Amino acid sequence: MLALKRLTLLAVLLAPLPASAQCTAAPHQCALEQEWAAATTPAERAAVLQGAIEELPSMVSGEQRPVLRLPYAQFIDLADHDGDGVAVRVSNACIIDLEGAVVRVPPGTAAFHFPWPGSQYASVRHGAVVTSVPDPNEPPPPHMAQDRFGQPLTPVFWIQAHGVRIYDLRITRGDTAFYIDTGAGENANNVSVRDVSIIGARVGIRTEGGDANGGVYSQVEVIGGERCFVDDSFLGNVSLGVTCHSQTGRTFVAERLSSYGTHLGMYAENDVCNQCPNGIADAVQSNHGTTFVGGSMVAHVRQGSRVGGSWSRLVFGDRTNDGGFIQLTVPEAGGGVLAAMSVLRMNAARQVVEGFDLRWHDIFSYGRVGFHIWTGVGYQGQTPVPRNGVVMPLGWGSPAYGASVWDRRPVLGADLGDANGDAQ
Repeated sequence: MLALKRLTLLAVLLAPLPASAQCTAAPHQCALEQEWAAATTPAERAAVLQGAIEELPSMVSGEQRPVLRLPYAQFIDLADHDGDGVAVRVSNACIIDLEGAVVRVPPGTAAFHFPWPGSQYASVRHGAVVTSVPDPNEPPPPHMAQDRFGQPLTPVFWIQAHGVRIYDLRITRGDTAFYIDTGAGENANNVSVRDVSIIGARVGIRTEGGDANGGVYSQVEVIGGERCFVDDSFLGNVSLGVTCHSQTGRTFVAERLSSYGTHLGMYAENDVCNQCPNGIADAVQSNHGTTFVGGSMVAHVRQGSRVGGSWSRLVFGDRTNDGGFIQLTVPEAGGGVLAAMSVLRMNAARQVVEGFDLRWHDIFSYGRVGFHIWTGVGYQGQTPVPRNGVVMPLGWGSPAYGASVWDRRPVLGADLGDANGDAQ
């Protein structure tokens, strides 16, 4: 009898649990796991994942977001399942946790699309996304999007929604790793991409459109490819600690004159810029509204403000149409000697500074704001002017193309419209 009871107990313990008792996670997570097990092809798995996202509960009071977890630390092959060139469309403000998984998509397919407005504040985290190596025996797949210049591209992450958060990812290959796109009236402001490695993509980050501004891209490294960061937004974005490594084209490009992007500690390493007239010296294509602070990238900035190293320069734009004046205070370097600095009107000729020696070119024809202050030896053409603390005004009305030189500390008001002689 005792042996029979033991056999009965063992049979109970080994019996399969009811389906309802096998999954203790949230209902949407259990449904995903059950349907995932039945999917056999990459397209079917992508359809299951997108369907699970669409069935997620909505945010509560705009704060609580549902979390959807993929199978832990697995290789997950996804593919376009409905002919739109996208594997998974994130239509819900959810958090997709890859749980260390590696998502693989074929060439010419976007892994994740965040459409406006449903995926506002959605997030993908903790894993990797790999674009498979193209088959050399097959024709290249068509691109599924194009930028505003008509150039075709295929993003890995196609973001068209406000406040999307991407972090702790590794992205390998692909055409454009991140395409923040508002060309059709979407709003993708305030996007955040952080702690991401991009390896072998043609372009690392591309922002584009009137509402692709105010994003923050921090601790991002872009290795290989043609371009690291292309900011084609209306007002610009912010980068913190972005490292660009071994790009063959321009490392950083700001497309719009209105862009006021700020880039702190941006570094360029081993870039060659085969497409640039002067090689790595032209690795940055920026504008007067862009600001670079620190990092090796400041050495390559021709336009815009730059601070750091021996390349500090601040650009003050003249916003008026009639050549109005810019007011500023000139600091002293000590002992009554003026600090080494130069002020240029927007679009003025580029200045070359070698130590304290200032070699300047013809800028007087560009407007009233055109004068130089330096310590050391200055040059007019090839003629040295060995003066310390002198000003050579080049504004309209200056005699003989800046021929006036004073040995004393000048009163700048004569050329800058100073009303009270306080040198401001």
